[in-house]
Amino acid sequence: MLPMIDVGVSYLLEAYSLLLLARIILTWFPAVLESSIGRAIGRLTDPYLRIFQRFVPPISMGAGYLDLSPIVALIAYYFIERVVFSILGML
Repeated sequence: MLPMIDVGVSYLLEAYSLLLLARIILTWFPAVLESSIGRAIGRLTDPYLRIFQRFVPPISMGAGYLDLSPIVALIAYYFIERVVFSILGML
Protein backbone atom coordinates (compact mmCIF):
# COMPACT_ATOMS: atom_id res chain seq x y z
CA MET A 1 0.00 0.00 0.00
CA LEU A 2 2.79 2.42 0.89
CA PRO A 3 4.50 2.23 -2.53
CA MET A 4 1.18 3.18 -4.14
CA ILE A 5 1.03 6.28 -1.92
CA ASP A 6 4.61 7.15 -2.87
CA VAL A 7 3.80 6.87 -6.56
CA GLY A 8 0.58 8.88 -6.18
CA VAL A 9 2.31 11.71 -4.32
CA SER A 10 5.13 11.64 -6.84
CA TYR A 11 2.70 11.98 -9.76
CA LEU A 12 0.81 14.81 -8.06
CA LEU A 13 4.00 16.75 -7.33
CA GLU A 14 5.30 16.29 -10.85
CA ALA A 15 1.95 17.30 -12.36
CA TYR A 16 1.88 20.49 -10.28
CA SER A 17 5.44 21.36 -11.27
CA LEU A 18 4.40 21.00 -14.92
CA LEU A 19 1.42 23.28 -14.26
CA LEU A 20 3.77 25.87 -12.72
CA LEU A 21 6.05 25.68 -15.72
CA ALA A 22 3.08 25.96 -18.09
CA ARG A 23 1.84 29.03 -16.17
CA ILE A 24 5.23 30.70 -16.51
CA ILE A 25 5.37 29.99 -20.24
CA LEU A 26 1.76 31.14 -20.75
CA THR A 27 2.64 34.61 -19.46
CA TRP A 28 4.50 35.10 -22.75
CA PHE A 29 1.28 34.42 -24.69
CA PRO A 30 -1.50 36.63 -23.25
CA ALA A 31 -4.19 35.31 -25.62
CA VAL A 32 -3.60 31.73 -24.46
CA LEU A 33 -3.37 32.89 -20.84
CA GLU A 34 -6.89 34.33 -21.15
CA SER A 35 -8.30 31.11 -22.65
CA SER A 36 -10.27 28.66 -20.52
CA ILE A 37 -7.22 26.41 -20.17
CA GLY A 38 -5.02 29.36 -19.22
CA ARG A 39 -7.52 30.53 -16.60
CA ALA A 40 -7.79 26.99 -15.17
CA ILE A 41 -4.02 26.74 -14.85
CA GLY A 42 -3.98 30.19 -13.26
CA ARG A 43 -6.59 29.19 -10.66
CA LEU A 44 -4.45 26.21 -9.69
CA THR A 45 -1.06 27.94 -9.62
CA ASP A 46 -1.69 31.60 -8.73
CA PRO A 47 -2.18 31.04 -4.97
CA TYR A 48 1.32 29.50 -4.75
CA LEU A 49 2.88 32.12 -7.03
CA ARG A 50 1.33 35.02 -5.06
CA ILE A 51 3.36 33.99 -2.03
CA PHE A 52 6.54 34.83 -3.90
CA GLN A 53 5.16 37.94 -5.61
CA ARG A 54 4.83 39.53 -2.16
CA PHE A 55 8.54 39.08 -1.44
CA VAL A 56 10.24 39.33 -4.85
CA PRO A 57 9.61 42.75 -6.41
CA PRO A 58 9.62 43.14 -10.20
CA ILE A 59 12.75 44.64 -11.77
CA SER A 60 12.28 47.80 -13.81
CA MET A 61 13.35 47.26 -17.42
CA GLY A 62 12.87 50.66 -19.04
CA ALA A 63 9.30 50.67 -20.34
CA GLY A 64 8.32 47.42 -18.60
CA TYR A 65 9.03 45.17 -15.66
CA LEU A 66 10.62 41.76 -15.28
CA ASP A 67 8.89 39.59 -12.68
CA LEU A 68 11.35 37.03 -11.32
CA SER A 69 8.99 35.71 -8.64
CA PRO A 70 7.75 32.76 -10.78
CA ILE A 71 11.34 31.58 -11.27
CA VAL A 72 12.02 31.84 -7.53
CA ALA A 73 8.74 30.01 -6.86
CA LEU A 74 9.67 27.21 -9.26
CA ILE A 75 13.12 26.79 -7.70
CA ALA A 76 11.57 26.70 -4.21
CA TYR A 77 9.03 24.15 -5.42
CA TYR A 78 11.76 21.88 -6.75
CA PHE A 79 13.54 22.02 -3.37
CA ILE A 80 10.29 21.20 -1.57
CA GLU A 81 9.64 18.39 -4.04
CA ARG A 82 13.08 16.87 -3.40
CA VAL A 83 12.55 17.01 0.37
CA VAL A 84 9.19 15.23 0.01
CA PHE A 85 10.75 12.62 -2.29
CA SER A 86 13.57 11.97 0.17
CA ILE A 87 11.09 11.62 3.04
CA LEU A 88 8.95 9.21 1.03
CA GLY A 89 12.07 7.26 0.12
CA MET A 90 12.83 6.75 3.81
CA LEU A 91 9.41 5.28 4.63
